[in-house]
Amino acid sequence: MDLNLKQEEIRYIKAVYRNTLVKEETAEVVVPDSLPDIMRIIDADAVALLRSKEADGGRVTITGIVNVSVIYIPDGVAGIRKMEANLPFSVTAENAGITQESLIVAKAEVISADARALNPRKIMTRVNLSVGILCGSQSELQINTEVSGKEDCGIEVQNGRCEMDLTQEICEKTFILSDEYKLPSAKPVISEILKTSVKLKAEDAKVVGSKIIVKGSADSVIYYRSDAGELESAEFSTSFSQVIESGIEEDAVSDVTLMLTGVYVNTELNSADEERNIMLELHAVAQCVTYCRRSAEYICDAYSTKYALEAEYAQEEIESYGGMELVTELVRGSMETPSMVRNIIGVSVATGEVNSERTDTETIMRCDVNASVIFTAEDGRVLTSTKRFTAEGAIQDTDSVLYADASCGSEIYTAMSGDGIELRLPVIFCARRFEKEKITNITKLACDEENPLDLTGRPSVVLKRVESGDTLWKLAKRYNSKPEYIRQANDIEDDKNLQIGQLLIIPKKR
Repeated sequence: MDLNLKQEEIRYIKAVYRNTLVKEETAEVVVPDSLPDIMRIIDADAVALLRSKEADGGRVTITGIVNVSVIYIPDGVAGIRKMEANLPFSVTAENAGITQESLIVAKAEVISADARALNPRKIMTRVNLSVGILCGSQSELQINTEVSGKEDCGIEVQNGRCEMDLTQEICEKTFILSDEYKLPSAKPVISEILKTSVKLKAEDAKVVGSKIIVKGSADSVIYYRSDAGELESAEFSTSFSQVIESGIEEDAVSDVTLMLTGVYVNTELNSADEERNIMLELHAVAQCVTYCRRSAEYICDAYSTKYALEAEYAQEEIESYGGMELVTELVRGSMETPSMVRNIIGVSVATGEVNSERTDTETIMRCDVNASVIFTAEDGRVLTSTKRFTAEGAIQDTDSVLYADASCGSEIYTAMSGDGIELRLPVIFCARRFEKEKITNITKLACDEENPLDLTGRPSVVLKRVESGDTLWKLAKRYNSKPEYIRQANDIEDDKNLQIGQLLIIPKKR
């Protein structure tokens, strides 16, 4: 006879794909007719802009634009010039669990960018990108929690219980951040903006009611040509907050990924003080992954003291969010320069893909850090020095699955030295932990009521010494007893009180 099992369902979003892909984009770019010939390239930089995220039939595709800015010394014309190029990129990943309804989080970041002149009217640009992709699909965990009529059949059940932080929602909001800056009085007036570097940071995210409140900042560096034709830079920062509608109305934790979709910068002459104001408009998308605590109590084992019992089991493995840990490491180093440095104009830093290595006591995270410093030499030339460093951070070892990325903090220190430039770079490792929860659940129970167990030859009490691996449940199941009978007969509370070699009294269930 099949027994009726009470079933419950826990709905969540299952991560069917999670990975970081590295992509290289190259292109030959012709200098526009409106610009003079290239004599020497000073600097190349790039920013990745997200365009689309699509999932369909086992495949996810991320597309975007890499905006490349090249600053150069023109041939035969005074003053520094710039040219820009937009390189489209597309990254595709495949997984059988991806469907058209899958939800996507994407983060594309520039690892490095460079350019070289093929001739005075053509350059070759090369950009390395890292594209992190999370693809989640709606799923459900079905568990059996109770057995109907178990007393009539003499059935004893063992319940398992686990607490899990499951992904309940992936949502997003596009927004525009606008601000107006004024150059410090010590800075020369802007003639032309040459490039803009922007870093978005999510500093806090809270779930309040049915809304996610995200607070962050946008750190920008503007490189420009002054009226005197010199290369200058200015730094600005803007704080912002965004309210995102959510379908979650309970205590939850939200992890936010910010991605630029557009950067627009203009200058305007302020007639009052004859200085140029800078107007920056950033288009971005905030992608939120929200985790909620879920409890699951289920039947993990059963036996009958009256009849032969047949049970079918199923094992589910669920990914549970274990929290986020930030580790900041200071990278120190020096960069050699071909001549003495007069002054440092600006520094750009990009971090690469994070690789993890587990030891006996900790998990070590490593990534490349690409630094590029623009400076003026003693002879008046504007030069760029680049160098690759390695950053390393560690967290205490656990059995968790670890997903980590890295970014450079805003407090970058540069100083001129006798043979070059000294650097101190704060690199922030963000490690997200996930636990693999294994749930073994009984899916079917059947007892043979026509053939009761023959227990006539078994004693009413058994004396048994505890062996390795014994538990109250296993002993009760083996000797046709109940765990509470063994606890009462031996004045013990739980399995922790069992000692190998301990003599136990095991009463038979009547």
